[in-house]
Amino acid sequence: MYADDTTIFLRNLSDLSQTIRTIMDVGTFTGLHLNLSKTIAFAMGGGKRIVASIEVDSRPVKYLGAFLGLEDLLEMNFNKPLSKAQNNSQSLNKRNLTLSVRVLVSKTFIASIFIHTLNSVFIHTH
Repeated sequence: MYADDTTIFLRNLSDLSQTIRTIMDVGTFTGLHLNLSKTIAFAMGGGKRIVASIEVDSRPVKYLGAFLGLEDLLEMNFNKPLSKAQNNSQSLNKRNLTLSVRVLVSKTFIASIFIHTLNSVFIHTH
């Protein structure tokens, strides 16, 4: 049996080998195994290398619906939501709604599109 969609954040690559060993040890007792052939490590520091038989790359990776990486991710993360928000806004304009209903519907169906991505992408410093 395999555990799907496991995401682990580490401070540095030197922790990767020990983390893999720990996961393998837990798998011995639980019957859950990490499929190393499907495992991807993402390095914020850039460069491509192999650690603990896992390919480490710095290309953007999708995590909880948002792309993380070193590149300019504005387009990757916001083009689709922006298009969806524009479509929602256009459909609102076709309806005869009061101002208070427009505000409520906008907050629900337009603003909410961006909230998840913004919370996932931007790191709070506090």
